[in-house]
Amino acid sequence: MIDSLKDLKKLNISELKQLSGEVREALMNRLSKCGGHFGPNFGMVEATIALHYVFDSPADKMVFDVSHQCYTHKMLTGRRLAFTDAAHFGDISGYTQPAESEHDFFNIGHTSTSVSLAAGLAKGRDLMGRNENVIAVIGRLAQRRRGA
Repeated sequence: MIDSLKDLKKLNISELKQLSGEVREALMNRLSKCGGHFGPNFGMVEATIALHYVFDSPADKMVFDVSHQCYTHKMLTGRRLAFTDAAHFGDISGYTQPAESEHDFFNIGHTSTSVSLAAGLAKGRDLMGRNENVIAVIGRLAQRRRGA
């Protein structure tokens, strides 16, 4: 029932744990029907909920290192129907996408550039005399290598 981050911030700890389970159900709903990145998203559920509970997006800016981790972020920032209603599965990109939401700052896939992008946002913030937080969400897309 989270339609915005305002809804999220009203929840208590017990409700946040319940939300984590509901997010995983929504992930499984969409990913089992139309594919996508399972591991990176399932692994980031609680971390993403915590980040959005503590920080104030979009004023505070979150930059995902590997956008395959952004599905929980999308659900919490007004795009949950794209995970719960099959009629809306095609409404979103598999990556952060500024055209979709004011909470997405870059279109990022496998680039692993969150530190440099966040540093640029922080430098711009400082030059403009603002004080919002800039968060680099650092992750790794595991790949199997030959001989490894």
